[in-house]
Amino acid sequence: MKHPFLLFTIFLLLILIAFLFWKKPFSEPMEQSAPPAQESVRTPPVDQSTSTELTPSSCEDSGGRWNECGSACRTQPGVPCIELCVPYCECQASNECPTGFSCTDFVQGIGICV
Repeated sequence: MKHPFLLFTIFLLLILIAFLFWKKPFSEPMEQSAPPAQESVRTPPVDQSTSTELTPSSCEDSGGRWNECGSACRTQPGVPCIELCVPYCECQASNECPTGFSCTDFVQGIGICV
């Protein structure tokens, strides 16, 4: 009776040793993750002479309202949606958007600058 238990224990020990040597050592550095996304959002196609980015300050300076955590599914109310913050500049007309952007994608009278 003792021999099957001893063989089983040795077998498990060999598996554990193989597993430890197969894995990378813990001392190796982990891969670096990608840098966080930039603050600017949705840059429209513009010529080289104008490089406009949509930022909280450019949005608010133009009369828009910066929404740091807007819905990823704002144009599809009532459908299941992932919980993901999407920053955008809310507007009611294009004159509330920075130069080079226009107010589109309206939902209940509120659009976003694109």
